[in-house]
Amino acid sequence: MSSQVGFSRIAAAGVVLFVILVYATSDGTVPVLPDEVGYLAIAKYLATGEALNLSTLANYSFGHAVLLTPAFWVTSDVATVYRIGVVVSCLATAMVPVVLIGIAEKIGQPRSLFLVACSFLVAVFPAYSYHNAVVWSDATFRLAFLLTVFAFTSAWVAGRPWRWVLFGAMVIILYAIHPRALGIVPVAFVALVVARAMQKATWTEVGASAAAMLLLWFGVDAANNHFEIAIWGRDLSQSGRIAGFLQALMTPYGFKSAVAVSIGQLWSLIASSLGFFVVGLLACWQMVQSRPAVRPMILFSVAAMLAITAASVMQMMTPGRIDHVIYGRYVDGASTVIVWLGLVWLGQREKQASAIVLVIGSVLVTAVIVLKPFIHAPLAPVVAPTISGLLWVDFTGPGIHLAPLLTIIAMGSLMAVAVSSSSLALSSRPWTALAVVAVAVIGASSCALLSAKRAHTVRANYVKATAAIYAKANGRPIHWDVSDAGDGETTIDQFSAASETMPPSDIAATDIPIGDAAVVPDGFQKAGYSLLGDLPNATKLIVRSQ
Repeated sequence: MSSQVGFSRIAAAGVVLFVILVYATSDGTVPVLPDEVGYLAIAKYLATGEALNLSTLANYSFGHAVLLTPAFWVTSDVATVYRIGVVVSCLATAMVPVVLIGIAEKIGQPRSLFLVACSFLVAVFPAYSYHNAVVWSDATFRLAFLLTVFAFTSAWVAGRPWRWVLFGAMVIILYAIHPRALGIVPVAFVALVVARAMQKATWTEVGASAAAMLLLWFGVDAANNHFEIAIWGRDLSQSGRIAGFLQALMTPYGFKSAVAVSIGQLWSLIASSLGFFVVGLLACWQMVQSRPAVRPMILFSVAAMLAITAASVMQMMTPGRIDHVIYGRYVDGASTVIVWLGLVWLGQREKQASAIVLVIGSVLVTAVIVLKPFIHAPLAPVVAPTISGLLWVDFTGPGIHLAPLLTIIAMGSLMAVAVSSSSLALSSRPWTALAVVAVAVIGASSCALLSAKRAHTVRANYVKATAAIYAKANGRPIHWDVSDAGDGETTIDQFSAASETMPPSDIAATDIPIGDAAVVPDGFQKAGYSLLGDLPNATKLIVRSQ
């Protein structure tokens, strides 16, 4: 396993992975989640200046949307735009192995065939598979996180001002992709202080990196504020949101809930990684003790992941759905380095009884702790894509959207223990052990992609039906009434079915112009309005007739 794999072969394998992912996600032509419209709306605004009405939707950062903007330059067909967005997600995933191998090079790890295989395998772990089929920022966020780790490791090892500036820039780019990376900013400043103290960076390099972060921070903040006003019609201060989270955290209920949710997210990491998050932590512990050259990369990766986890816990500490308790998005992506090191650890050719015990113990302890406060809680069903690594549960019974928390945790725990324990027991034969993991990964990831395929099929049929009804407006403006505020289905229709901005209205207070149409709830009634058609989401399209 000591022979080096050439970069040309690695690049070729990356291209093959990209082609496979594009083919596997080829059914997606319309958004399946309102979140996707948030990113597409920013991209459309950047490309055309047209702002969709997203006043009832949560606001999103613009970093990922920048990559989608060229799609609106080359076509106005929303299905083609969406396909390009999916291709961007697939490309981000296909680049993950290349960046991981680059990190390995920086820490002196040979490009062995086993390491390369682990790098490609972790790229397609089930926790990340669904994200390839949708147009949201998860795949891009994971790639940007790894590029940030690579930039830090490169600067630490080789120095030079431009490397430290690149590191600072990547930190803020990551934040521009999603605000859950906010906590990495102070982590990065601490890393700069440590680098100076250990004479890995000069004061000039530290100052240049810090200046890059500060300048880009103000730029990103100004851009986000602009989009919030232009598209969402409001200006939400980041400091105000953080203050709200901290205020809730200071209450006894908020603190207890935050602790329980943090354990739930830890369980989710373990289950979605098939137990290899725990194995990776053990590998990190051993490497930190025995290989000083690897220590900075590992410590920065772990600290950055913890910062993202803290942001995720704060946002989910008052859970309303089952998936809020075991939320995996973004934290999964930030754990990629640790899971990858867990896979590479199989190459030691030794049976790892202690690791098996650690995985089983971690799964059981976290499962029990998270079930205790939430097993009987009145939580709504899961929104499946937020726990992508567990979507294989959807194919074992009535469906994950109907499964209680106990069922999801029991099945996820059993799978994690079975896969990690069997592969660790076979670690004296690394390739056999890796093959066991690969079989489980391919099976679980295929389930996630099949779930996405089903969601796209259902959504495409839905949009086909609603587009026929919206066409009855005969090109007249279609308003989105406040009585239907918060309807995610209408959010998607605005982009895919109506394909135009739906200005807000409040018909109960002020009539829209004669001849204009509006989306309202089924129960809405007012004289002077007639029905154009019933929409399939408990809403209807009406027109002002007099």
